[in-house]
Amino acid sequence: MSESGLSRRGVQWSAKSDQLNANVVSWDAGGGVGAHVNDALDVVIAVLAGSGYLDIDGTVLTLEPGLVTLIQRGTRRAITAGSAGLRYVTCHQARLGAMHVTGVRTIP
Repeated sequence: MSESGLSRRGVQWSAKSDQLNANVVSWDAGGGVGAHVNDALDVVIAVLAGSGYLDIDGTVLTLEPGLVTLIQRGTRRAITAGSAGLRYVTCHQARLGAMHVTGVRTIP
């Protein structure tokens, strides 16, 4: 982490097995993941550093270190990093074939 917060964007580390995918994701202040619906998989996120907001179907959660939450498949979600940036782990069942392309819908 730099003095001004998290300095990198997107996936910083990734690992997968036949059954599980895990990622460490970092966003600079104001960065994040735009609104979308993942119809394929439930996702667990665990906040490691920084702060931000998670919008799940219009309910906004404040993200801070130590928070762990489940985002159910089929819900609209968006993540926005706070002023110090945001770093979190995501974990979900391994995707099969092209599911990662067909299972996610972007919300305009």
